[in-house]
Amino acid sequence: MKEVILKRELTWEWVEAQIDIASEWVKKVPIRYVTGLPRGGLIPAVILSHRGHLKFIDIEAAKLLPTRMRRQVLVVDDIVDSGETLLDLHDYDFLTLTLAYRFDSKYVPDKYCAVIEDKAWLVFPWERKDSDPVQDYLK
Repeated sequence: MKEVILKRELTWEWVEAQIDIASEWVKKVPIRYVTGLPRGGLIPAVILSHRGHLKFIDIEAAKLLPTRMRRQVLVVDDIVDSGETLLDLHDYDFLTLTLAYRFDSKYVPDKYCAVIEDKAWLVFPWERKDSDPVQDYLK
């Protein structure tokens, strides 16, 4: 029997509300660069870079920055779910921000905008509504 996974479709209005929260936090933190994790973090990172007048930088370029500059890089993702992706970046000492934080994640970002207190699969507005809950690149 196939497990049924609840999907929650998020709206652009929801995303904008989270970006508003993130933008207020970004104003208080010394950030020079913004980058997004492929795929879900790219869109919110670009929006934040425009709102905050911050330079967008590719994640691979950010990794090559001198150690002293990495703390001025904000890495954005749509959600920290298991936490594995952001844990992989821990040694770079980047600041991290997610639109959503899953309550049982192994990683807590420096800033998150909304807490997800269930196991629902979030479908962001830039994703297909019929996408698989566990996509190939996550397996």
